[in-house]
Order: sequence, then structure tokens, then C-alpha cells
Amino acid sequence: MTIKSSLTLASTLTLVALLSGCATSGYKQAQKAQDRVEKTRRELLYAKHQIAVMVQTLNALTTADGNGISKAYREFVKESGRTETQAARVRRRADTMERDGDAYFASWELDQETLRNPELQNRSEMRRAELVRQTRQAAVSMQAAKVAFNPLMTDLDDIEAYLGNELTPASVASISDMIRRANLDAKAVLAKIDRIDADLQRVSDRLAAPLTVSP
Repeated sequence: MTIKSSLTLASTLTLVALLSGCATSGYKQAQKAQDRVEKTRRELLYAKHQIAVMVQTLNALTTADGNGISKAYREFVKESGRTETQAARVRRRADTMERDGDAYFASWELDQETLRNPELQNRSEMRRAELVRQTRQAAVSMQAAKVAFNPLMTDLDDIEAYLGNELTPASVASISDMIRRANLDAKAVLAKIDRIDADLQRVSDRLAAPLTVSP
């Protein structure tokens, strides 16, 4: 083996060692972060489903007759409560998303300091910067959804309280404007959730992308 080929082999082995060392901890961190992102996406999907079910029970009140209105109201109250549970989960996630992201990126920055290959350092920094931007955008979208839930839940609480005191087809008809507004507020929340999901999809895809260097 010539000196030149020996040096080439040594350089290649050194780069492989660097990549495997960083990739081991980096991969595990990225996988854990991606798992959290996908868990959040599943929670949002369930929240969307719950809002859709709640809206169905809300609108069913407008067509219920005297014999069926009590059952329709009970169904609405049940699904309204479940929607509040989902809203609380979204609020909690909104409050922790940015904090979790900051912790992950701080750890990434420490790992970056162990890299010796300049190209790998540059690619790692570019990837980190892009993920920071995407994660913060998702956090902004999550905060917007958190805020959007407020008028919806106020609508639902008011409808439940009003009809709880006077449950007749006439009383339901008298708050048709409130029911219509609740439908619009629900659509607004669903649109916010769709925006979060799109943002999180980009984050998940970026976390899954391999970090490579030119041959």
C-alpha cells in the first residue's frame, strides 16, 4: 500500500468515525424529537375529529323535536366536554412546544462542537438553523390555535348553560345566531390545526432527513 493510499484510507476512517460517533447521539436525539412531533400530530388529528363530532351534536339540536331534544342536548353536553379536554391538551402542548424545542437545539449545539469536518459542521449548522425556524413557526401556529379555542369554548359553554335552563325547540331556535357563530368558530379552529399539522410535517421531514457529506 502506498503512502498516498494509506493517508486516504486513514482520512476516510477518521471521517467514518466522526460520522458514527455524532450520528449515534444525534440520531437518537432526532428520533426522539421526531417521535414527539408525530405524537403531537396524532393529538391534533384526534382534536379535529372531536370538534367535528361536537359540531354534529350541536347542529342536531336544531332539528330535534320535543321528544328527542333531551337526548340531543345530553349528547351535545358530552361532546362539548370532550372538546374542552382536547382544547386543554392543545393549550398545554402550545405552552411546552417552544421550551422543548429550545432544549433540543441547545443539546444539538453542544454536539456540534465535537464535529471536526468543516463541511459536516456547516451542514449541521444549516440544518439546525432551518429546524429552529420551522419549529418556531409551528410553535407560533400552536399559539394561534390555543387562542382560537377560546371563543369556541365560550360559545359552547353559553349554549350549554342557556339550554340547560330552558330546553325546548323554541329556545334552540332563539339562539340560532349563537349556534351559527359556534360553527364558524369551530371552522376557524380546524383551519388553525391544519396549519399546525402542515408546519409539523415539515419539521418531521427535516428531522428524518439524513446528514451527509460530499464524497
